[in-house]
Order: sequence, then C-alpha cells, then structure tokens
Amino acid sequence: MSMSTQDIGGVFDAIRAIAALSLLAVAARSDWKTRTAENWVWASMGLVGIILLGAQMYTEGWEPISYVGLALIALAYVDIFWDRKPLYDPEKKKIWWLGIALFIIGVILLARLLTAAIQWEHKAILLGVVGMIYMFYAFYMSHILHGGADAKALMAIAMLFPLYPRLLSFPLLPTDTLLELFFPFALLVLMASTIASLAIPFALLCGNIARRDLRFPHALLGYRTGIDEDPKFCWPMEVVEEGKVVSIYFRKRGVDSAEEFRTLREEGVKEAWVTPKIPFLIPMWVGLVLSIFVGNALLLLLR
Repeated sequence: MSMSTQDIGGVFDAIRAIAALSLLAVAARSDWKTRTAENWVWASMGLVGIILLGAQMYTEGWEPISYVGLALIALAYVDIFWDRKPLYDPEKKKIWWLGIALFIIGVILLARLLTAAIQWEHKAILLGVVGMIYMFYAFYMSHILHGGADAKALMAIAMLFPLYPRLLSFPLLPTDTLLELFFPFALLVLMASTIASLAIPFALLCGNIARRDLRFPHALLGYRTGIDEDPKFCWPMEVVEEGKVVSIYFRKRGVDSAEEFRTLREEGVKEAWVTPKIPFLIPMWVGLVLSIFVGNALLLLLR
C-alpha cells in the first residue's frame, strides 16, 4: 500500500516534533541547572531540520532548482553559529577573503532562488526559513531576545518546522498554508512562549504571599533573600546609587551583579530583593508543546 503525500508529511512532522521536544527539553534542563545551553543541541536540531526538509522535498517531487534554497538555508544557519572573523579587520588592515567568497555565494544563491521558476509556495517556504533565521538574530542584537540560546533555539525551530506540523488530529486549531507562510511556526512558538512566561510573576507572587513578604511591584518580579553571599542565578533588584539604595526592575545586558551585591553589603544591607534568572527556554518548551498540539490561537480572533 503506497503512502499519500499527506501521510509522508505526517511522518516527517512526527520526527520533527520528537526531535524538537526532546532536544529542547535537554537544553532547558541544562539552562535551569547551569544557565547555559550547549551549542550541539542547536546544531543537532538544525541538521535534523535540513535533512528532513531535503528528504521531504525529494519525496514530494519539488523542482530540482529548489535545492538552491536548501543550500541557502544551510549557509545562513552556519553563518549565524560560526564564530567567524569579521570581513575586514581595521586594526590589522586585512580582508577575510573566504568570508567575502561565502557572502558572494549567499547572494548568488538568493538571487537564483528569487528568479527560479518554481511554485510560489515552495519559494515562500524556503525564503521564509532564511528570513526567520536572520529575524531572530536581529531580535537578539536589538535586545528583544535577551539570551543567545533563546535566539538559537528559535532559529533551530524555524529550520525544523518550515510549516506547521500536522500530527493525526493535531493541532486542535487547523490552519491553512497562506496563514502559515505569513505567520511562520517559529513565530507562533515565540508568541506562545511569551504567553507561557506570564505564569512566572504569578508563581513568584504566590511564593511571596506564602512567606508573608509583600512589596509591589517587587513581589511580582522576585523575592527577598540574604546577601551575605551572592545569591545564585539572581540579579539584584536593589542597587546603590549616590549612596542610597534604590530599586531597579529591569536589567540591562552585561551588568556586573557581583559588584552590585558587594556594594549593597558595604552599605550594610543584609537582605535584598532579587530577580531570579529564569531561563526563557523553559516557557519556550511549553510554548512549543502548545504550538504543536493546540495551534495558532490567533485564528480564533480572525473567525
């Protein structure tokens, strides 16, 4: 008995879901214990995504020229993860010719894909994955995403899921290809993750209520703890400015927390409000589960 294209796509989607959920769970666990996630996780997710997309393109009979788009996706992904030299080093006054060559290859691949005579859906899917990779990189550089691991995870999800997965009767909210192209799956995961992270202030508030230690808005953002030693995986919510202890609710990237705790101790502070460094990969895993099995809740607003 031969399998239909839809059945084959379902098999690929099942593999994608298993790989994404298991590997992201490994990364989230590592991020919780050490506040770091190894790059091999994202490299593995990206590699699985490239292999599955190539295999699906072959089994579904995509146009041969479409594989130019697959090469472009791989090049874009490697470019983001590769800690490469700058194209030009002004101090040494040297040009990195290999980087220039790779950049030219990328431009050629993009131009060839844009001008290729292939189905518009296929072209949109391939360009959409490349666009998501660089969009999440831009989110990280502009501090919309605060962790490099968060950006890498979303890039890997974009590669694993060029379209919304379909698993038996899931997602509960069915969608169509046009919406999937304009609102990619990786973007849905980011939205669902952000919504899931809203449970964190509620959990912190419940903990502070149980300790009968309420101060707003501090109780929604963290908890009070002793600072004889630097609290593990926390940012101080109180800092010393011009000899006074003041509250700071939102941190800037790169701030030296150890120095701020030291300054508080020098001012005689024994306890301070702190914000726990809760990894975004944890609500992202929840967001991935919701996205796979529930779907895009925005559809409810459009009906």
